[in-house]
Amino acid sequence: MDTVGDLPFPVRGFLQTRRGAIVEVALSQEPIGPTRAYLRVPEGAGELRAGLWSTEVAALLDDEVEAGWIVTTVLVPEEPDAAVRRDPVIDPGYDWEETDLVLAEVREDLEPDGPAPEAEGEIDPFGLWALDDEGRAFVVAGGLDDESGLLWLHPASDYGRALHPGVYDAEPTGDADAAAALEATGVQELQVYLYDGHPDEPYGVWRIGSRAALETEAAEAGSGALPPFDPTDWLRWLVPVGGGDPVPVVPHGAADGRSLTFDVLGAHPPAWAAGRSVTAPGPRPGQSHAERREVPLSAKPIGELRSGNPRIRKRPPAPVGRFVLEAEGWMPEGWARLG
Repeated sequence: MDTVGDLPFPVRGFLQTRRGAIVEVALSQEPIGPTRAYLRVPEGAGELRAGLWSTEVAALLDDEVEAGWIVTTVLVPEEPDAAVRRDPVIDPGYDWEETDLVLAEVREDLEPDGPAPEAEGEIDPFGLWALDDEGRAFVVAGGLDDESGLLWLHPASDYGRALHPGVYDAEPTGDADAAAALEATGVQELQVYLYDGHPDEPYGVWRIGSRAALETEAAEAGSGALPPFDPTDWLRWLVPVGGGDPVPVVPHGAADGRSLTFDVLGAHPPAWAAGRSVTAPGPRPGQSHAERREVPLSAKPIGELRSGNPRIRKRPPAPVGRFVLEAEGWMPEGWARLG
């Protein structure tokens, strides 16, 4: 009977842990399957102890393995005298999350593509934000661990990951309900811990809530404005010509190559956008996509676009009205309250 301790480990790869550390590991085989791969994990691998581990589940993140394999995985600890298992572990349908462990053949596949942004941007700003001990604001994603009752949080953008490169456990500092912290209806103070480090490895204290709630709290406390949000070329605004609140959108080139479609952001889209595909003509020849211009908007129920009846699918969209598509980089005053 082969034991784990007798295995050779000829393959080299890189493991990114939930605490953000990237370490070189030795593997018994490439983790792209179909059977279980074993790993020797060194000291300094974040929350993972040094020693032997195996891939209990693995799923390819990139099918182009010629450029270097990269997989998300669930690892389980192994003992040297344990029997080697050659069970299939590759699961193409595995519902991976950004909080999973990742193995890559090439270290650069786990590292940022370039220098860290100087401000939060290129991400939906109408979700959950965190303000860390140093007053830096960034968008986070999170959830509640039903077993431990702890929250887990991770920065959702390149900017945030450059500040806090990992996944973190957290709990309210007072008597507040942990799950309520994820609803972004107010501001909660959280004690944050390194992943799997509760209660002995505190990381810091973050205040989380919607951007609008954090701005209101800062104004009432006289602590100054939050760091700016940089919309870059990603976020645009549609302003009704006849008056009304600006609407945050993400424009995309439509399949016909001549028009634009808009993803409307925010938890409370206007009635004309709810459940509808919103479109407008693209820029005229010689006109820059980045410029400010007036556009007629149309909208069509998504159900009609997906209908099995060709006559329904071909129904023309209904006109919504005329709007100004503001230039790239424009942000309205008090924008955080508009989503």
